Formats: sequence, C-alpha cells, structure tokens
Amino acid sequence: MALEEPYDQDIIEEIDGIRIAIDPMVHSTVQDAELDYTSSHFGGGFQLNGGNTSAC
Repeated sequence: MALEEPYDQDIIEEIDGIRIAIDPMVHSTVQDAELDYTSSHFGGGFQLNGGNTSAC
C-alpha cells in the first residue's frame, strides 16, 4: 500500500497524532464515525461504524 499526498480540496483532520485526508463530498457522511481495523481468518481491513455511514 502506498501513501499519497492529500488533494488541495481534501479536509485534513488530525486525531491522536494521525493525519487523515477526507474528501469533502463524504465528510458529512463519515463525521462522528469510528474507523476500526478488524481481522479474521479471512484477512483484515478497515471498517466505518456509527456516524451517518448507512449512506455509504
């Protein structure tokens, strides 16, 4: 996985020292959501919980 520089229009939020770039089109959808990493026997990945994520 490669990290890219954020686009000029991205909203930058810093949470616990981690910078996150958020596309302005989805900012209201992920606002107040929790980003969680889960793993299982089939692999792992990030999952959004709460907020307005039902619109995703």
